[in-house]
Amino acid sequence: MYQLRWESVSYALIFIAWLMVWSPVCVFLLRAWRARRDLIFDFFDDEALRLYYAEFFPAEDLTKLDAVGLKANFRRRFYALYGRRFYLVPILLLASVSAIGLWAVAVFLQRALAHPAANDGLLWVGVSAFLGAYVWVVNDQLGRLSSRDFTPHDVYTAVYRFLIALPLGYCFGKIAATGMAVPIAFFLGTFPADTLFKYGRRFVDQRLNLGESADDQSTELEKLQCVNKAQAERLGDVGVSTIGELAWSNPVDLTIRSNLDFNYIIDTMSQALLWVYAEGSTKNLYKFGLRGAMEVSDLLNAVNKNDENAKHALGDAAAELNMTQESLRHMFDEVATDPYTKFLVNIWH
Repeated sequence: MYQLRWESVSYALIFIAWLMVWSPVCVFLLRAWRARRDLIFDFFDDEALRLYYAEFFPAEDLTKLDAVGLKANFRRRFYALYGRRFYLVPILLLASVSAIGLWAVAVFLQRALAHPAANDGLLWVGVSAFLGAYVWVVNDQLGRLSSRDFTPHDVYTAVYRFLIALPLGYCFGKIAATGMAVPIAFFLGTFPADTLFKYGRRFVDQRLNLGESADDQSTELEKLQCVNKAQAERLGDVGVSTIGELAWSNPVDLTIRSNLDFNYIIDTMSQALLWVYAEGSTKNLYKFGLRGAMEVSDLLNAVNKNDENAKHALGDAAAELNMTQESLRHMFDEVATDPYTKFLVNIWH
């Protein structure tokens, strides 16, 4: 009776643990993903959509579409490129891998309790490594649910983390002190794969004298205001590693693939557009309220309306950069008339 009750409780706990692995991403798709989608749809009116298609899908014939038809076309394209169906395969893989692993852990623990003398230390290392990976995956999933930060890539990463848990646990367990292999395997399992690879490369570098690793070097995107290392890495994960690439990216595509906020993407693209022209001098313009291309466009509009404050700001900015006012005005005109700047100004409302 006691054995039957213990088995029932253990399998119930395993089932709950299994739900905790993949349910956060499902909750995200039911709530946060829909909210993010609706936010993007609400940003685009008829004029913004026509500018968007002109920049990113110039071959599309929109002459016969009215405002309603254009919005419906945008929705169809959005679902075709970024629909929730792209999450289906990684979720099924995550549910399958975690179910197999948790079932194997449950079977091993039952046998270990029934026959303590027959326990294999190597199997304990494997179980410990898998449970460490489980801790990291669930913690990562819950954190992403809280921050509404899930992409299909993140779910695939969780699957990958489970798959590499055992080989990494065995490898690091071999270099651990006697009696420390099991706890070392567990605690290493709680680290993300990128961290393990970074320290693994450092270990090999030190043993083989291959030189210093460049893992901690900052990226070009971190030169922009409000872009830290984590956000630069997220943009790098979707193929944007330079300021020029960011300046002329598709903001809808970048928002969905990086899962960063749409307003944040628009703002960083605006900064990148100004940086392409002014480079490091852009930081000297912050004090005049000129953070990016959108602010430059607003300033020139005010100057054209004979706004005295705007004229003074333009003159002071030219003095700050050791440029003539005419030269700075020419550069600002180039920034403001860039088609991407016009699109960003229109969409920012």
